[in-house]
Amino acid sequence: MNRSSLPLLPLLSLLSLSSLSSLSLGACAPDKSVSTITTPAPIAVRTAKVVREARAQPIVGTGVLSSKAEMKASFKLGGIVSRITVDEGDEVKRGQALATLRATEVEVAVEQAGQAVDKAERDLARAQTLFEGNAATREQLDDATTATAIARSQLRAARFNQDNAVIRAPADGRVLRRLAEPNELVAPGQPVLVLSGASAGWVMRVALADRDVVRIVEDTPAEVELSAWPGVALPGRITEIASAATLLGTYEIEISVSETKAAAAPRAPETRQPPPMTLRSGMIGRVQISPATTKIVALVPSSALRDGEGRAATVWAPDAGGGVVSHRVKVAFFIDDLAAISEGLEGVEQVVTEGSAYLNAKSRIELVTSPGEAASSLPAITVPAAGAARAGGAP
Repeated sequence: MNRSSLPLLPLLSLLSLSSLSSLSLGACAPDKSVSTITTPAPIAVRTAKVVREARAQPIVGTGVLSSKAEMKASFKLGGIVSRITVDEGDEVKRGQALATLRATEVEVAVEQAGQAVDKAERDLARAQTLFEGNAATREQLDDATTATAIARSQLRAARFNQDNAVIRAPADGRVLRRLAEPNELVAPGQPVLVLSGASAGWVMRVALADRDVVRIVEDTPAEVELSAWPGVALPGRITEIASAATLLGTYEIEISVSETKAAAAPRAPETRQPPPMTLRSGMIGRVQISPATTKIVALVPSSALRDGEGRAATVWAPDAGGGVVSHRVKVAFFIDDLAAISEGLEGVEQVVTEGSAYLNAKSRIELVTSPGEAASSLPAITVPAAGAARAGGAP
C-alpha cells in the first residue's frame, strides 16, 4: 500500500456525509413551483323546456310559378311572319290581333277555291238544264251536285286558314314570351307567343319523391315562399297529383297559389313606399306542405343537438343533483329552428341549449336566465401547473 494515499480517506468520508445531508434536506423542503389543483367552477348553461306535441313531418320542395292558363300561340299554316304587334310583358285583350303571316299565299288559296266554286256551280246549272231536257242522265246531275258541294267545302277551308293566319288573344292576359320575329319562316304549329290568362290564377308545379307523394291528397294545404319575396308566405292548396312518375322517378303535383299574403316578416322602415307585390311567371319558390297524418314528437331547439351523425345526435339534460346527463336521440325532422325528436327523450323535461359544448359526464352546471349571461359566464378550464404531476409530501 502507498502510504501517501492514507491521509485522503478521512477527507472522502467527510465529503460523502456532507452530500447525503444535502440530499436529505433538499428532499424534505417543499417544491414552491408546484401549484395546487382547484375544483372547476360550475359551467353556466341555459336550458329550454321539452314540448311534446302531435306534429306532421312537413314536405318541402322547390317549384316554378306559372299561370294556370298558360298557352302557346301558333299559326295553323306555315309561312313568313309579317308582323308581331306585342312584346314580352304587354297586356292583351280578348280578340286582339297579336301576329300575322304574309297574306299572299293564303289569299291565292282563297281565290282559287272561290273560282272552283263558280265553275262547279256553272257545271251544276248546265247539268240541271240538260237533265230536264233528257240530254243528261241522273248520274251526271248527281256528279255535278257533288262537285259543287266539294268546291264550297274547299272554299270554307281556305277561308278558315285565312282567318288563322292571324294570331288573336283567346282571353285577357299577358304576353310571357315572344319566340319569333318578323320575316322569320315558321312551321305549322310552331309557337310564336306564350300567353297567360289573367283570370285563371297562379299555380306552382313541384316534383316529389314517392315516399312523400303517398302522404298527401288533393286539397292538402301548403305554403309558398318566393325567392323574390322572402319572408312572405302565400297560402295554397294541392289541386292535382300525377298518377305516373316522370323519367326521373318523381311525381309532379300542382299547387294553386293565392296572391293573398298569409304572413309577412317585419321590414325595416323605408323612406320610399315599396312596390306592390306582383307575381310573375317563372318565379322560383319554396313549398312546404303539411300532411294530415301526425305523430307525437318532442320539440327542442336545434341548438340543443350535439355530435350529429345522420339522424342521431346527443342532447344534454340537467339532473336533480346539479350535474348533466347525455341522451342519444333520433331526430325525426326539423320545423324552422326546432328539432322534432322521436326517440331518446322519454321522461326528460329540460335540455341544455347554450353551453353544451363545454359539458362532459362529470360537469357541474349553473342555470342562467338573462340573455347573454351563458356566453359571458362560461368559466375558463382550470389546467394544473407543469409541476403538479410530480407533487409529493415530505418523506
